[in-house]
Amino acid sequence: MTERRPDDAYYTPEWATRALIPHLPKGWRRQRLLEPSCGDGAIIRALDRADDNTTAVDVRNDALEALPPEVRAIHRSFLDWRPPWEPSFPLVITNPPFNATLEFAEACLRWCAPRGHVFLLMRLSFFGSKKRQRFHFDNPIHALYPLTGKRLSFTGDGKTDNTEYAWFHWRKDARGELIPGSVHPLARPEDLG
Repeated sequence: MTERRPDDAYYTPEWATRALIPHLPKGWRRQRLLEPSCGDGAIIRALDRADDNTTAVDVRNDALEALPPEVRAIHRSFLDWRPPWEPSFPLVITNPPFNATLEFAEACLRWCAPRGHVFLLMRLSFFGSKKRQRFHFDNPIHALYPLTGKRLSFTGDGKTDNTEYAWFHWRKDARGELIPGSVHPLARPEDLG
């Protein structure tokens, strides 16, 4: 078995973020953006968001040093961080660490502002597991954008795993309630507890 990188540091390929751009909300370039697991800034660079309206959080200080100076960089675990005002970000985009995907999804939804959008690049298997089942029913996904064709390589050497990935998209209304889309989880009633 291959050893995982420290802090689950697997950076997002540029093409995966660029493919998302046509699906971002109107006016997204002017909205406050949170990238809560920014790594070396791959998503921020692909979005061309080197501005003071962008907040980047990461546990790795060496990764934050690669960010443009205009970006508000915060050296901290996103799961231990609280923004100065809440809910504060109309746009949250990240590739969360695999070992804390559910916790990141919950926190991203918490810090997303009313009328906001959350986009998380995750394995399609995020739909699986009893642990995450209640989350899917309580937090309906607005849209799902599977990345098709050649599998993603997060290692920089072109090697891939045997996993399919997609951008999961949640959208909030003016009251901060999630707006369901066309992705509806199904389960046996006895599995929901």
